[in-house]
Amino acid sequence: MTSYSFAPSRLLLSLASLLAIASASLTGANAYTHKILYSFCAKTNCTDGSGPHGGLIADSTGTLFGTTETGGAHNLGTVFKLTPNAKRTKWKLATLYSFCAKAKTYCLDGEYPNGALVLDTAGNLYGITYQGGAANGGVVFKLSPVEGQSKWKLTRIHDFVTGGTDGYSPASGLTYDGAQSGALYDGSSSLYGTTMMGGGAATGIVFSVTPIADKTQWKEKILHAFTTSDGTLPIGGVIFDGKGNLFGTADTGGSTGYAGTVFELNPNASKTRWTVTVLHNFCEVHCTDGEDPYATLVMDGSGNLLGTTTMGGANDEGVLYKLAPNGADSQLTVLYDFCSQANCADGTEPGNGTVGPLAIDGSGNLFGTTRSGGHSPGSGEGVAYELSGGTQTVLYTFCIEDNCTDGAYPSSGVILYGSKNLVGTTDGGGAYANGTIYELTP
Repeated sequence: MTSYSFAPSRLLLSLASLLAIASASLTGANAYTHKILYSFCAKTNCTDGSGPHGGLIADSTGTLFGTTETGGAHNLGTVFKLTPNAKRTKWKLATLYSFCAKAKTYCLDGEYPNGALVLDTAGNLYGITYQGGAANGGVVFKLSPVEGQSKWKLTRIHDFVTGGTDGYSPASGLTYDGAQSGALYDGSSSLYGTTMMGGGAATGIVFSVTPIADKTQWKEKILHAFTTSDGTLPIGGVIFDGKGNLFGTADTGGSTGYAGTVFELNPNASKTRWTVTVLHNFCEVHCTDGEDPYATLVMDGSGNLLGTTTMGGANDEGVLYKLAPNGADSQLTVLYDFCSQANCADGTEPGNGTVGPLAIDGSGNLFGTTRSGGHSPGSGEGVAYELSGGTQTVLYTFCIEDNCTDGAYPSSGVILYGSKNLVGTTDGGGAYANGTIYELTP
């Protein structure tokens, strides 16, 4: 599924000394200290999970929750939590659920979970799977702790139908009105998301699911079905502003037919009808504005939308952009062109495989990852970076340790963990070459 300085000393130095200097030089180039919190596939047959592609969330105690796309008891993905001790010096991983526990023609409970989870006020988790369910189009699920036990119970909220007009193959996480404030989900209002495929033109939809009656049943509603003109393949998720409008990206489509769009959905007073407006068509002038906006957006305190593209820009290796939403008159500004440093040491393709949004702190500084680039000329296994005041700083370059034991391909972005630390995942690398959870500390 997943794609997915040299300090002069003596003239004669031993090979061991040279290697030590080289290693120290690479590590010293990093602005943050890197620490592995967990390496996946520590258990036989990766029953603890493999390929943590969907990103992380944290609760008030500092416990981290996420998904792995594969691994688990049936090798079709897991939901996990990673709990620190009081001093946050040791971490313990628990697998909360292994997908495909209910298998007939398809994995009825879903397979290949992706996107970040949603946590509600009662401690329940919500997410999506890319495939599986009653019609193999993926599911929206709720995962609840069983009182007095260490087990968790999965409930399918909605089954997508492969080839269906209600959408299928959701690839990003869910959101809710109020998420922008940092408040937990209330468990009773609507959840919103996207599917890559399906809809009238089979090019993806924006949907909502809402609990009805005693919350044992949920109702799906299509808010918008995409056409080529307003975008296709909405891989990233959607976000709310403070007025109840939704914003998102489509990876392809738009006026050029292939480079993607940023869109806005505005509800009527009763939220029975939503109107789409294309805020930006990418690749308008030689693609210097970017191409393929894969990742979910984030909104700053002034209402600007911030995101990345996989391709395009001055070096055709992706951009980080800002868009001030104003209907058809919205203005996009490129804040950074990746691969602006020698050998692409600042990273390349920031949106490639990354559905998670940028992280933004209280001062407006942006934090993200690239899946490739870094210390290896022309390739590399990715970097974590900060953009502050127009200046990009590489916080950590991955795969500087032998066999990439420090992780490789950080596909899910990072989240702020405390006031200054960052945590994230890598698809590959680690002690068992199946991905990591890591922390970066200034």
